[in-house]
Amino acid sequence: MPVYHFIWNSSETPPIIDRDGQEFPDDKAAYAHATEVARELMRNREAKCRSSRLQVRDQNLMPCFEILFASIDETLAHLPTPCRNQIERAARAEVLLNDTLEEVTLTLTDVNKTLSAVKETLVTADAILATGRMPA
Repeated sequence: MPVYHFIWNSSETPPIIDRDGQEFPDDKAAYAHATEVARELMRNREAKCRSSRLQVRDQNLMPCFEILFASIDETLAHLPTPCRNQIERAARAEVLLNDTLEEVTLTLTDVNKTLSAVKETLVTADAILATGRMPA
């Protein structure tokens, strides 16, 4: 039976990863379970969790699907469809913004590490040029 791994992404906490995974007969069963889990995670704090999502990956950690909490938020059921759609679009936009900010942060961290290495190399080169020999 296929193994599925679940990753909860929230703007409030770092991702929470199900490293062991769970067996389900197919994607449909995994989706049903993921929906139940997502509803339980957002229970009584739906408005705060709408931009959270539950990613589902297969046994090779390849993405299968993802559930945006806003798309299954039962507290929005009384609203007209255009309003629910707008809330879901806003939640999706927040997810994309958070993903982009995370990527930018990682890129800036890499750039800073590279700049530090370049500075260290230049200091060494300056020392070699000034003395004509390698520093100790």
